[in-house]
Amino acid sequence: MISVSITKKPARTKLMAAAVIVALGLLLIGIGAFPHSGAEAQQNSEFMPISQVLPGMKGIAKTVISGTKIDMFDIEVLGILKGGAAAGDFIFVRASGEAIEAVGGVAAGMSGSPVYVDGRLIGAITHSLSDGSDPYLALVTPIGEILRVLEASQGYHVGACRLDAPVAISEDLTALIGLEPGTPLVMTPVKSPVMISGLGGRAFQSLADGLKGYGLQPVAMGIAQNTSIKDTASLEPGSALGVQLIRGDVSATVLGTVTYRKGDLMIAFGHDVLLQGNSGYIATGAEVHRVVSSILKPYKIGSPLDVVGTVTQDRSKGVLVQLDETPKTIPIALTVKDKDTGAVRTFRADIIDSEVLIGKLVSSFILECLDSAIDRIGQGSSLVSFEIHTESLETPISRENMFFSPVDISAMSGGELLDILFTLVDNEFTKVNVTGMKAYVEVEERRQTARIVHAEASKDTVSPGETVEVKVRLRPYRGVPEIKGIDVKIPEHTGPGILYLTIRGGGVVPPEDEEEKADGKDDHRSPAESLEKLIRDMTDVEKNNDIVVEFYAGGQEDIDEAIPIDEGVLENDRFPLALSSQAETEIPPRAEDKLPRVEDSETSKEDQADVVKVILPTGYVIEGETDLELTVEK
Repeated sequence: MISVSITKKPARTKLMAAAVIVALGLLLIGIGAFPHSGAEAQQNSEFMPISQVLPGMKGIAKTVISGTKIDMFDIEVLGILKGGAAAGDFIFVRASGEAIEAVGGVAAGMSGSPVYVDGRLIGAITHSLSDGSDPYLALVTPIGEILRVLEASQGYHVGACRLDAPVAISEDLTALIGLEPGTPLVMTPVKSPVMISGLGGRAFQSLADGLKGYGLQPVAMGIAQNTSIKDTASLEPGSALGVQLIRGDVSATVLGTVTYRKGDLMIAFGHDVLLQGNSGYIATGAEVHRVVSSILKPYKIGSPLDVVGTVTQDRSKGVLVQLDETPKTIPIALTVKDKDTGAVRTFRADIIDSEVLIGKLVSSFILECLDSAIDRIGQGSSLVSFEIHTESLETPISRENMFFSPVDISAMSGGELLDILFTLVDNEFTKVNVTGMKAYVEVEERRQTARIVHAEASKDTVSPGETVEVKVRLRPYRGVPEIKGIDVKIPEHTGPGILYLTIRGGGVVPPEDEEEKADGKDDHRSPAESLEKLIRDMTDVEKNNDIVVEFYAGGQEDIDEAIPIDEGVLENDRFPLALSSQAETEIPPRAEDKLPRVEDSETSKEDQADVVKVILPTGYVIEGETDLELTVEK
């Protein structure tokens, strides 16, 4: 908590004026849109520096109460609060008038509302009383502090702190405003409401929990149908402004107010959104639907309008908007087919390019799309195909896998895409700019799993270079047992003796990997030595619907893609991937999924030399494992 005291009369006026001149001089030199010297800024009628603001002065504030029309209400200066170099100074004010009284006082969403005295901008509303006992008391951050956002855009070090900390006002203020001595006054930031639409239930809660950590106030909203003609000329101090993190079928819009505009640059909010510094958020116009009354603090609810530009700076004293600049976003498309009903739905959104939030935004988006498409939470099987496109890689990162969950198939289905996305964004080799994502998910309630019951070879004794057929007996869940035949070639370099084969499901963790986890050796960082190998490690790993036959041959590794043998295999063995004509255009089948392949041992990876793996895809999530022994004779 920051303690501040009141200054009844401006002390050291000349010194403060000189300080403001220096600050504004550093700020405005070289900024094309604000071509003023320090002396000119001090005399400019647009601004009133804090050194000239006195208790008893009266003025007005501007904000939107309803729609897009700017309303005005009265402001009286009660005192100047000295917060020190770290916290900065504040102007303590009381609001009054018909407009503000009609909504019950200073509301969330009014942050950034400009305050004028004698027609000169003195700052923006940023704080109100924490307990709501007097909703008309507020703190104004001085314009000198607000304009520091421009310093950051020019490469200067701002060095300001977040406004999260409460501000405690000293007792000598109580008598001036008619309160009993000793009455505590604590001012807290006027949190910006973030309007979240298109998300419900747990998906909303997941995103809301993540945004609360940034001091934002999540509010659930329906998807607004209102749009406006893009007209940046209509945006002015007092206008409602939206800062979007995701836009489309799912939307998250932080609502605030424009403080100052000069040409194509605008400063708004009077505080940060995520405090990310250099940023690239989506800036939109906004429409306020109403101000909701609350015991502690009223808040605005509204919806975004057209995109008007890009938020280029996200700093503790406000955000900087470059109008008519197209924000860089990441498009994401997800098609979901509910096999039980036959319904197919496609969802689309644009997400801000932020390493900090991309995971939270994508995970909430995927969860909501799956939940709403199948309209239930519970057991199910799914087939998931996805592509992640980037600037630096010639081909997209693609993956297909099958999943089963007895309790929550929606949450399970998006896990692998998110894991690969997190690893890609957080990789230690080079920055990867994601340019787009698309995915296709087929879901059904039926349990599509099969357990490995037994395995036997066509012969017990083999020779190096010989091919032996391994028959794997599967028991599908509540189904008829099946036999899968897999041709396994014994490498030429295999020595004589006993050969131990492990037959397992692709999603079953090998014993040696379990031991590494138990020993605490399972590092989140990949042992890969390059980004290319990291990607291969993520995309080439066995799938949950694979039968894997692996053994140690005592020499270099062979990895073969098995050729299926029809022995008791159901006609529709493979999990259906056929899409409707519309969905097929979303993600074409991967070439390696169309036909089995056999990789020559000379092209095998060097880091697992001596391990032979033969893989057979199936139409089930394969569970369990078994062992088989062969005798190798020269």
